[in-house]
Amino acid sequence: MEKGILSEYDELDIDDFLQKIEKSYNIDMKNDEIQIETIGQFIDYIFSKLTSKKYSNKEECSSQYIFYNLREIISENRIFSREKLSTKTKLDIIFPIIKRKKQILLLEQKIGFKINALTTPLFYNLLLMLTIIVTILSIFINIFSSTFMWSSFLFSSVLICLSNPLTIVFKDKTIGELTKRIERENYIDSQKNKNTYNKKEVEKNITDLFIDYFDLQKSNINRETKL
Repeated sequence: MEKGILSEYDELDIDDFLQKIEKSYNIDMKNDEIQIETIGQFIDYIFSKLTSKKYSNKEECSSQYIFYNLREIISENRIFSREKLSTKTKLDIIFPIIKRKKQILLLEQKIGFKINALTTPLFYNLLLMLTIIVTILSIFINIFSSTFMWSSFLFSSVLICLSNPLTIVFKDKTIGELTKRIERENYIDSQKNKNTYNKKEVEKNITDLFIDYFDLQKSNINRETKL
């Protein structure tokens, strides 16, 4: 019997994925008892949930509206020039590092939901872990030598130097990539009319979310793919 693409993942991973779908499409799947075997059946199930909420199908392009909306907010608040802003413009250029956190917070307030655009580099997290280990060693191991204390101080100093806002980086490279991620992760909330959806967009977004979340090969994923 052919194994499904989710056979190697535990229930926690799958539950987290389903929560992302629920959040993006403003639906609830917790109490449903259904038999789903393929990605196509899962997508059709999401369509049925949207239909049950009386959402109507539309033809408009969501990513275009999201980009225009972001562009208006960015230009109106004098964050970046409207004329110079395109889908290929890098986020690092639009949002200066010193003002980045404050400007993204403003952007979220204007659009009405969190976009989780920022993250911290891996090296920062590793450094934080190393500092914690050094601190624990200094407490529980009786080695308060001068060298050890200076090492601990050095780690703490480096950590402070790398603290916010300098360690805040973007998950996406361009405003176009951010637009696509907003569409994929906040589909209903990002619509101009929040009672509508585009079936082609929803199918593509759910398929892309499967690929990204479970790190799958795009060429191997279609409606007949076994779950």
